[in-house]
Amino acid sequence: MLSDVAKSIGFAAAVSNVLPLLEPLSQDLEPVVRQHLVEQLKALAKFLVEHGEEGYQLVIRRLLPLIASLLEDERSEVRQSASMTLVEVASVVKQEDIGQHVLTIVLHLAHEDEREELRMTASQLLNLLAEALGQDLVKQFAIPEVVSLAEDPMFRVRKATALNFHCVCKVGGEHELLERLMPAFVRLSKDDMYRVRRACAESLCDISRCVGEDIRLGVLVEIFLRLTQDPSKLVKQSVLQQSGMFLSTLPSRAISETLLGHYCSMINNPTGDVSVDAELKHICAFSFPAVLQIVGKNRWKEVREVYHSLAQSRSVNIKQTLAHSLHEVARLLQDQQKVEEELVPVFEDLIQDVEVVQMGVMKHLSAFLSLLSQPCRLSYLPLLHDILHSTNPFNWRLRQSLAVQLPQLIALPPEVDLYRTLFPLVMVLLQDPVASVRRDSFKGVARLILTMHGYMTHNKAAFLAADPPSDPPPSSSSGEVSHEQLAVYHEQCLDEVARSINAFINADKYQLRQLWVELAHQLLLYLPRFLFEKYFVHGLLALTCDHVINVRVPLAVLLSGFHDFRNNINSNTNSNNNSDSNGANTDASTGIITAVEVDSSSQLPVHGLLALTCDHVINVRVPLAVLLSGFHDFRNNNSNTNNTNNSSSDLNGANADASTGINTAAEVDSSSQLPLQPDPWEWLLSRPDICTCVDRLSQDDQDVFIHMQRLQALPVFAHVAFASKSCRGRKVPPGGLSPIAFSHSTDTHPASNLTLIPPLSVPQLPESMRAVGGGEHVIVCESSLLLEEMLLDDTPPPHSSQSTRPRLGSGSTGTAGSAINGHGVFEEQVYAGGVLDGYDDEDDEDDDDDEEVERGFVQVGVVPPVDGDDEELLKSFENTALHNSHESEADREAAFVHISRYPTATDTSSNPAPLL
Repeated sequence: MLSDVAKSIGFAAAVSNVLPLLEPLSQDLEPVVRQHLVEQLKALAKFLVEHGEEGYQLVIRRLLPLIASLLEDERSEVRQSASMTLVEVASVVKQEDIGQHVLTIVLHLAHEDEREELRMTASQLLNLLAEALGQDLVKQFAIPEVVSLAEDPMFRVRKATALNFHCVCKVGGEHELLERLMPAFVRLSKDDMYRVRRACAESLCDISRCVGEDIRLGVLVEIFLRLTQDPSKLVKQSVLQQSGMFLSTLPSRAISETLLGHYCSMINNPTGDVSVDAELKHICAFSFPAVLQIVGKNRWKEVREVYHSLAQSRSVNIKQTLAHSLHEVARLLQDQQKVEEELVPVFEDLIQDVEVVQMGVMKHLSAFLSLLSQPCRLSYLPLLHDILHSTNPFNWRLRQSLAVQLPQLIALPPEVDLYRTLFPLVMVLLQDPVASVRRDSFKGVARLILTMHGYMTHNKAAFLAADPPSDPPPSSSSGEVSHEQLAVYHEQCLDEVARSINAFINADKYQLRQLWVELAHQLLLYLPRFLFEKYFVHGLLALTCDHVINVRVPLAVLLSGFHDFRNNINSNTNSNNNSDSNGANTDASTGIITAVEVDSSSQLPVHGLLALTCDHVINVRVPLAVLLSGFHDFRNNNSNTNNTNNSSSDLNGANADASTGINTAAEVDSSSQLPLQPDPWEWLLSRPDICTCVDRLSQDDQDVFIHMQRLQALPVFAHVAFASKSCRGRKVPPGGLSPIAFSHSTDTHPASNLTLIPPLSVPQLPESMRAVGGGEHVIVCESSLLLEEMLLDDTPPPHSSQSTRPRLGSGSTGTAGSAINGHGVFEEQVYAGGVLDGYDDEDDEDDDDDEEVERGFVQVGVVPPVDGDDEELLKSFENTALHNSHESEADREAAFVHISRYPTATDTSSNPAPLL
C-alpha cells in the first residue's frame, strides 16, 4: 500500500520517491492497476494533509488532477473507484478551496456532451458531494446541473439522476426543493422510459427521509400511488418492494387503508411470477417490523394476516427473516397476553425449524422470553438444554449465541428456580468443545453466582448446610416457603455451583484446569472479594505448581494483565449502585448485591487459586498467571476514577493504592451490565499466599515469564527475582510441588502468616492417586476445614446433619474416606488395608502402597467427627501417622498437619482450631 510505504519512510522521502510514481501508474495499460492506484490515493491524501500546509498543497496540486484524469477513464470500474476517492479526498479539502478544486472537476464532467457515461458520473458526484459543498454552492451550481441532467436526452443520464436525488434535496433548502427539485422529480416519475420511472420508485424512500412532511404527503405519496398503477410490471414490482420502507417514513395518521393495502398485497402473488412473488414476500417479511412500528399495536389486526401468512411460508429465507425480527415484533405489540397468543406459536415453530432459522431465534432469545409472562418463560428455559443436544454438534455458533446471552437469561426466571433451570445449561456451555463458546459463558457464570448470592442475602438466615439440593425447598405447613428456607436452599445451591466449577481444578485433562484459570480471571473482575476468596482463591495456589506450562501461562496473564480486557471496560464508572441498610452495594436495576462485608472467619479456608498454583501442567498455570497479573491492564484501561481513602493519583490520573501502586477505580461491563469490582488486584496481590504464587511463577517458562515480569515494577515484589527458565522435558514446574498455605491475612509481606508443609514431610501418593486426587500435594490452610474438592475426603460442611458421612474404619492404622474421580466428584470409599475402588494402581498391587495412601490421608486429609467410643481410635490414628514419618520427632511435630474434626451438633464453637 502506498500510504503504508509513505508512513514507513517519512514525509520527505515519500514526496521525493512515492509521488513521482503516481503519474506513470495512472497511465498503466492494465485497468486493475489504475483502479487500485486510485483507491490508495485516499489514504495517501490523509497522510500528506497530516504534515501541514506543504502536504495539503501536494494534495491540491498533485492528487486532485490525477483523480480528475481517472474520472474520465474508459473503464466503468475505474471511474467508480475514482468517484469514491474524490468524495473521500473532498473531506480533507478546505471549504474555501472545495469549489475551485473539487466542484470544477464535477462541472466539467457534467458538460461532456459527447460521453453520456461522464454525465452519469457527474450526477452521482453532485449527489455524494452535496454535504461537502455546502448549501451555497449547492444552490448556485449543483441544483441547476441536477435539473439540467434530469432533462438530458439520453435516458441513462436521466435514470442516473433519478437515483441520485436525495442528498441534493437534503442540502438545497426548502425553497429550492419546492420550486426546482420536486418538479424535476415529478417529471422523471412520468418519463416515457419505464427504466426512469423504475429508478424513481427505487429512490422514493431515500428522498422521503430527506424532505419535510408536507412534501412527503403532498408530492411523494401521489407519486407512490401513481406508480403502483404503472403499466410496466417491473415498475409495479419496484414500488411494491419499496412500499414497506416508504410507509415507515410517513406519519401514522397519514397511512390510509389504501397505502397499507399495497404493502399487504405482497403476500398475494401480485405479479404472477413465482420467483418475483417469492422475492416480494421476503421483502415484506424484512420490512414488517418497520411497518408495525409506524401503524402501531392498535392496528395489529390489519397486518396480522400478513404476518401469519409469512410465518406459514415454506421459504427458509422468509422464516429466517421472521426469526431474526421475532423479538422486535413482540416488543412493538406491548401486550404480554397478545404476544403469547399471537407469537408464541410462531416461536415454537421457528425454534424447531432448520438450523439457520433456529439461529435467528436463538440470537435474540433472551429479549423475546423477557416479554412473556413468568410462567410461560419458565416453561421454555429447561428446554434450552434439549435444543442444544438436538442440533448439529458442529453448529457451535448457535451455542455461542446462547453463551453470550447467559447474563440476560439468568435474569429471567425467579431466583429460586435458577439452580434447577439454568445451572445445567451453564455447565454445558462452560465445557463446550469450542473455546469461543466457553469464554463467552464466563460472564454468565459470574451473573449466576451474583444473582444466587444476592437473593440469598435478601433472605438472610443462619447458615445451615445440608445435602446437595436437587429440588426447591419444601413448603411449610401453611403452604408457603419461608425466607429462612429459601436462604438455606440458596446457600446449598451456591455451594454446589462453586463445587461443580472447582471440580475443573482436579481434572485429568489440563485443558479443564486451564479453563478454570481463565474463568477465575473473569470472576475476579465481577465477584466481590469475599465471594472470590471464599470459593476460588485456593485454585490459584494449586495451579501455580501445575506441570503443564499451558496452565501456568494464563495464570501469569491473570497476574500481569489480560490484554483483551481493555475492550470490555466501559469508560464511565458505575453510578447505578446504591447502598442498602446493611451496607451492601446493590444494583438498582437488578437488586443484585455486588459487594458486602463479611467476617473472614465465615469463609471457607481453602480456595481454587491456591490449589491450582501447584498444578503440574503448565497450561493450567499459564491462565493462573494471567489472572494474577491482570492488574496491569486493569489499571491502564480505567479512564475515569473515583477518589477513595488511602489512594493517590498516579501519572496516568488513575487512583492508586499508596502501598502497592495498584488502581482502585470501579467500572461496569457495558456488554453484560455486570459491575466490575474496584480493582481486585489491589487486594489479590496483597495476600501473602498470592505473593507466594507470584514468587513461584517468577522463574518459569518463557511463556509464563513474559507476563510475570510486568509485576516486578510493583513495590510489593521488589524482592522477587524474575527470570525465564526452560521447562522442556520437565515433569515438575520450576516453582516446585510443595503446597502453598492459604492465609486470611491481608499483610502485603509475602512471607508473613504462611503455613507451609515441607515437601519431605508429606508423603507422595501413588501415581493412580495423583491423577485423580489433586496432584502430588494439596494446599493446606490455617483452618481445620479443608475444601473437599482438593482433599481425599468427602466430609460435609460444618453444622451438617448428613448421616452418610464417611467414618473411621475398624483398623487401627487406616481410614474410611472417599476417592475423587477425574472431575472432582467424590465416589467410592477407601478402607484400611485395602485399595481405592475404581482407582487401584494396576502397576503395583502390593499392600505397601495402600499403607502409603493411608499415611497420605492422615497428613493431608480431614477426619470426620467421631463418637466418644472412637476417641482412642483417633488417637491411635494420629500416633500411627507420626510413627510412619522417617524424620526426627521435632521435624514431625513441625510438619504434621493437625487432624481436625468437624463440629458435631453439640459443638458450641463455630470456628474449629487452626492448623499449625
